[in-house]
Order: sequence, then structure tokens, then C-alpha cells
Amino acid sequence: MQHHPSEQHPLTLIERVAMECQGPSVIHFRSRSQKEELALIQAMALKRALDTALICVSAPLWLPILACVASVIKLQRRRVFTTQARTGLDGTLFRMIIFCNANSTHHTPSLMDRITQSAWLRYLPQLVNVVKGEMALVGPRSHSLYHDRVFAKLAFGYTERFRMRPGLTGMAQLHYGRAQMETQEEIQRYTTADNAYINRWSLGKDLAILLRSMALRVATRKPA
Repeated sequence: MQHHPSEQHPLTLIERVAMECQGPSVIHFRSRSQKEELALIQAMALKRALDTALICVSAPLWLPILACVASVIKLQRRRVFTTQARTGLDGTLFRMIIFCNANSTHHTPSLMDRITQSAWLRYLPQLVNVVKGEMALVGPRSHSLYHDRVFAKLAFGYTERFRMRPGLTGMAQLHYGRAQMETQEEIQRYTTADNAYINRWSLGKDLAILLRSMALRVATRKPA
């Protein structure tokens, strides 16, 4: 007697929800009062001003690195950039820019490959998204559109994260890293941390998160 695969290996909660989330992404937001809306608009304006100032001041540092990595990848006759669809501020879609992965199936990755594909270098082009106003230096972690649909069904308050631009680093990323979220508890924990950051946002908090993220990266050589 043959058994259905789901009988032999029962689907997890996340897998069951994923099977139901094959359609287009629909974002629902909690209605906000006029006072909440005004406060959020003011906070976003201040946050955007801070991001713009920091990006401009640090441009002499990150622009040469960006150009150097792009040149190395181009010399290897590989595609330099790729983009991934992401959900941004208020549910608007944008294309997140990253460096392309080296194709390890055709050759053994060289030292230069490993350097250019290190996490912090690979995601450095996201600074262009920050310049364009699609992302922030600090904010909720961005996920694929597919995972947005799944997580929105599993985590209370997940779509409230879209009140703010996704960030290169953030409170949740700093505390829990960039590990895959495989259980409902992990998804909810990440979501709660992101929303706590949004609700208590301040310029000082952004600066503190940036400094801690950079210190952690230097200390561990791993993504914050």
C-alpha cells in the first residue's frame, strides 16, 4: 500500500501556509489616526535626512569599494549586478540591488571570488537603494515577496513593518542575525523586534544600531 508523501512526512505549519500563498501579495495595514500619521511622516523625514547625510559623508569610502568589486567581477566576464523584488515603504515594490554570485559549478572559487562574495560586499550595492530612497541604513529586514506572504499569515503585526523602509541593518538583525526564520516563534520574534524599533524610533537609536553593527562586523567578520 502506497502512502501519500504528506502522510510519511507531515507538513510543517510554515509549509502548509506556503502552499496557500501562491497568489499575488496583498498588504493590509492597520488604520492609523491623524496624529499617528503625522508623527510617522515627521519621523520618516528626519530618518531620510540622516540617511542622506551619512551616505554623502561616507561616499568617499564606499564608492571606491563598490567600483573596485564591480571591476573585478567584470574582468571575470561575469554579470555584475542582479536585482530581487522586495516590499518597501507602505507596501510599494522595488528592486533590491546586489552583486551576482560566482558560478561555482564551472570553476573552483578563487580567493578573489570568496572576497567579492562575502556577505557585506555582496550586499554593498544596496547603498544605491538607500540613495534612491527605497531602503534605509537602519530598518526592518527585507524578505522575498514569497516570504512576505507566508510571514504575514504567521506573525501578528508583520505588515506593520512596512510603515518604514527596509534597512541594511536593524534592531532584529542585530539581535538575531540574518539566519533563516524556520518556525512561527522565530518569525514572530523577528517581527516583534522590528515593530518595537519602529514604535520607539529615534535618530540616536539609528546611530547606535549603526555603530554596534559595524563593531560586530569587525569583531566577528560575519553579517550583523
